[in-house]
Amino acid sequence: MIVLHNNTSFGNDEEHQISLAYRRGRPPENAWIGQRMVGPEPDYCTVARGYGAWAEEPVRDPKNLAAAFKRAADVVEKGGVALVDVHTSLN
Repeated sequence: MIVLHNNTSFGNDEEHQISLAYRRGRPPENAWIGQRMVGPEPDYCTVARGYGAWAEEPVRDPKNLAAAFKRAADVVEKGGVALVDVHTSLN
């Protein structure tokens, strides 16, 4: 089972870009450029299915996590690969 903590950002790299911006005298508010995947967001579930894994739609509501994990665990217990794409806030 793969659980993807998806905040649509390469957060570690974004933080690094902020630190470089300060060091180089550039605007830190531009640090997200090239680090955040927006407009459109990547569809990791479709990519996973293309490789033969089980994946539903991204989970955006925490109330739906337990059921999604249960369905994914059922797939894994039968020998399959499952992706649960969990969308979280950037902040």
